Amino acid sequence: MNDAEMRAARREHAGLLAMHRSRTTGTVIGLYRARDARLDDDEGRAPYSTVCQDHGTICCHRTLRAARGHMAYVGWCEACHAGARNGPQ
Repeated sequence: MNDAEMRAARREHAGLLAMHRSRTTGTVIGLYRARDARLDDDEGRAPYSTVCQDHGTICCHRTLRAARGHMAYVGWCEACHAGARNGPQ
């Protein structure tokens, strides 16, 4: 995603820190500051969330580093994981 696309996405999605398309599945993954995006942050203990933009799956994280690392992993979104196992449609 280029800079202009990222700026536009940030205007559209509150709390968005990063967004990219998965090389494995082709789906879009977003990284959010949970509270700003009005996502559950476990009372401040999990301030970051990764979101599969295509399927709506959300995973909460305690650190930004963990959230960024999680963006590349396919297994947390069951629909993406199933698609990766079955190959491209």
